[in-house]
Amino acid sequence: MVHQSLQSAVSVLVVTCFCQLATKGCRGVSSLEMAACSQSLPPLLLGALIFNGTLLSYVVYSYVPTTYWMNPTTHSLLAGGNIGPKMILAWDSFYKLPDFGCEGLGSQPFRRCPQPNCYLTTNRSLATNASAILFHIMQTKNVPKVRTPNQVYVFFMREAASRDYNFKKDRNLRKVKFNLTMTYRRDSDIPHLIGKVYKLPSMEVKHEKYRLKFPFSVRNRSVAWVVSNCETDSKRELYVKRLKQFIDIDIYGKCGNYSNHTDYHTFFYEVLPSQYKFYLAFENSICKDYVTEKLFRTLQTELVPIVLGGTNYSRDAPRHSYIDIMDYRSPRDLAAFLRRLSRNETEYLKYFQWKNSHFTLMDQLWRGCCELCRRLNTASYHKTYNDVMDWWSRDMCDNEMLSRKRAKRWQHV
Repeated sequence: MVHQSLQSAVSVLVVTCFCQLATKGCRGVSSLEMAACSQSLPPLLLGALIFNGTLLSYVVYSYVPTTYWMNPTTHSLLAGGNIGPKMILAWDSFYKLPDFGCEGLGSQPFRRCPQPNCYLTTNRSLATNASAILFHIMQTKNVPKVRTPNQVYVFFMREAASRDYNFKKDRNLRKVKFNLTMTYRRDSDIPHLIGKVYKLPSMEVKHEKYRLKFPFSVRNRSVAWVVSNCETDSKRELYVKRLKQFIDIDIYGKCGNYSNHTDYHTFFYEVLPSQYKFYLAFENSICKDYVTEKLFRTLQTELVPIVLGGTNYSRDAPRHSYIDIMDYRSPRDLAAFLRRLSRNETEYLKYFQWKNSHFTLMDQLWRGCCELCRRLNTASYHKTYNDVMDWWSRDMCDNEMLSRKRAKRWQHV
């Protein structure tokens, strides 16, 4: 009411002043001059309207508290449906990331996006004002009691589909209808990738042999592995146990005998590449498209990643940039190949030639946030997952691939 009173008072005052000015300016003139003078009235009235709007904005923004305009509820109310920023509510946190990796709350994380018209909040009391609600299914224990019409529910997951969590067991939660999926899977509505390999612009491609920062000759150790999860769904630990019988593997972390006394970044990007030639980038689950920082972080170093997982590695990494254990009949065969490669500098360097034409970026989660914002601003959603857990987990994992039963066969190889 206060704002409306201010607007009315300013409008009447300004228009009255301009009309009086215009009328006085046309008094005491001939009929011909009066006609000419009358033609100048419309521009004067237009000027009055422009001045009125400018003055009104100044008065309102000067006297209305700044917190009113910055409040996300105001954004939603002003939106009138599709005009203002789309509010996204992070119902849970993505572990220690309340912003789900968007790199900030409010409107800030969307400023780098092609479509910046979104606002991210963690305030659950604003649930009814949200255009979309993000649920980190690994931590979700409940959902809003009231769901507004056309509100988009987003199924968010970065852990492997084989992992056990509350959402799988709770029948009431499984009845929730989701509209969008935002996961590591490539068939998600919004693929949420933790890393990616990009091609360099043609003008930046180098046509020469790649030169190692840490010379081949000073690396006197073979394979390194940093690991804290000692019993996994993929049974990777069984493969490593067998592989160690044929080649030296130094294991760091809770599952090994070696320790690190420097910060993790320095240790992984400086210490390990200066001493080792290979790194085990083994996933804890073998599920469709499941690939983590283990691969992308290793690709950023001068270590050759030895991979185990359910993704199509030829799609995630450049050709001849990694070694897939599935290409070898047994751990013994793989070890034999690694020993030969560690003695041949020319062949070893070929695993880094791709770095002359590609580069790897980590922490690309914010790109998924941009895509969510774009979709909220450009499309209406009629798609519904009646049973999202069926889509998520049915026939998506093959963790028996390295089971104990198959491991026993290696004893005879």
